[in-house]
Amino acid sequence: MLDTLKVARSLTDADFTPAQADAITEAVREAADRGDYVTNAGLDERLAAQTAHLDARLEAQEVRLNARLDAQDARIDARLDAQDARIEDRFAAQDARQAAAIAALETRLAWRFTAALLAQAALIVALLRLLG
Repeated sequence: MLDTLKVARSLTDADFTPAQADAITEAVREAADRGDYVTNAGLDERLAAQTAHLDARLEAQEVRLNARLDAQDARIDARLDAQDARIEDRFAAQDARQAAAIAALETRLAWRFTAALLAQAALIVALLRLLG
């Protein structure tokens, strides 16, 4: 129960006019009678409701962020795959050029070896005629 006389005296002692002290005291008494005051249980309920609301918003935000991250990962993977394919194509082209160069070199070496063998055979024939 609220001691309205004590509240009114406290207010007048704090330099409120008697009319102001009575009005404030009456407003506080009416609020107390109606139950317009905060209780621990009421605060706990509001806090639980607010926490649940914030948790739901956080989960929704997490879902949106994960979706964006997944999409970004997919874009990065696609770019990496494309880059890998370009690199593989460049290696394949370089391998083909090297294989063609090696084949051309082998052909030149075979012709030179054949020419050297023919020259050696001709020299042997010429030496045998000269000696023989």
